[in-house]
Amino acid sequence: MAPQSSHTVVFSDLDGTLLDKHKRLLPEIKEAVQHLKAQDISLIFCSSKTRSEQELILAELDLEEPIIVENGSGIFIPHTYFNFEYAYQDTTPKFKVIELGVPSVVIRTIVSQAQQDADCFLKSFYSESPDFIGAVTGLSDEAALRANVRDYSEVIVTNGHTPEHFMNFEQELHSQGLCMVRNTHYSSVIGIFSDEGRAVQLLGDLLRKKHGNILSVGIADCLDDYDMLAAVDLPFLVKDFSGNHAPISLEGLIKVEGKGPNGWLEAIQQLPVKMFA
Repeated sequence: MAPQSSHTVVFSDLDGTLLDKHKRLLPEIKEAVQHLKAQDISLIFCSSKTRSEQELILAELDLEEPIIVENGSGIFIPHTYFNFEYAYQDTTPKFKVIELGVPSVVIRTIVSQAQQDADCFLKSFYSESPDFIGAVTGLSDEAALRANVRDYSEVIVTNGHTPEHFMNFEQELHSQGLCMVRNTHYSSVIGIFSDEGRAVQLLGDLLRKKHGNILSVGIADCLDDYDMLAAVDLPFLVKDFSGNHAPISLEGLIKVEGKGPNGWLEAIQQLPVKMFA
């Protein structure tokens, strides 16, 4: 157990964890986040979602916290969040940016060439309409537009292709410093050094400089979140919406019974702080 004076930081996945199956924030989640704020507990998103998508959720929850985007490809930190100097590679009007990934414009060029070299032609979200993206992901047109504003990744539809051609395509990507994070019908192409665990560790070091001791907590639902959960002091795994736990074996992992956001609420009730009166 961390010292009593530790500042608690919750790193949270979004899809299937903080958000329900319709990508919404439940009223109970909003109330719980306000309790976290009242206890001075930092809630930091760590997700495959883009900066644009995460900014919308930050606004809905009235949070001003760093975010880890696109599978650990970038850490976006509000300009005045830390009162000391630290290394960063880019800025936006709202954030200083620590870049771990490869810029999307570079990824798109490599993906295009790799498709030609492997004779494996795939649909890319960047070149498709919101209607197409919505049909693949279940997102509304507005949400699809936000999902397509990518800084360090590209999404390709990966079903319907021969295993041999697809394997050649994947090898071409890897030879150029890229890899794929797979979903059922599509995959995110990211840099091989994009890593949620590394992002959590880097941001954790900055938070320790700000607060002294910290207790880092992770809450997630799927195998893709392994690196994030492995990087925290207190990892929680919620059930997916089918009622199963992801096949994650990790020392100290706490498996809660709730699905999605109900599991998230169950996890924060187990934090070593007084959450509710």
